[in-house]
Amino acid sequence: MTEWQLSLETGDGQVVPISFMELESLKDLTIPVEDYVPRKQAEAVALKELLKQHSISSDFSYVVFTAEDGFNQKIARQDLDHAFFVFKQKGEPLTKGFPVRLYVPGNESDCLNVKSVVRIQLIKE
Repeated sequence: MTEWQLSLETGDGQVVPISFMELESLKDLTIPVEDYVPRKQAEAVALKELLKQHSISSDFSYVVFTAEDGFNQKIARQDLDHAFFVFKQKGEPLTKGFPVRLYVPGNESDCLNVKSVVRIQLIKE
């Protein structure tokens, strides 16, 4: 079993831990990754589904995604409609890009990709 935790910080200061097991439990909500990233066989959960599972409102302006190496990517809420987290590839937990990899299809570079995301921070402005 894979043990890790992703930290989701809401705009009101609440910290919600998200585990590998939680993503596994959302398998019925996984998205077809190959529709967005050709030849990518992976399991992923949409960001909006994670927020819905934790009853987190969309009352935020931006999201800052922080990678394990300290890299930060700030993205406007309206650009995240199709954002998803890959947590398994070829039936196995990620080894490259661990613990989760963020994909944001449809931006100027065709598909933004941030590996090793460990923190998600919702920002109200």
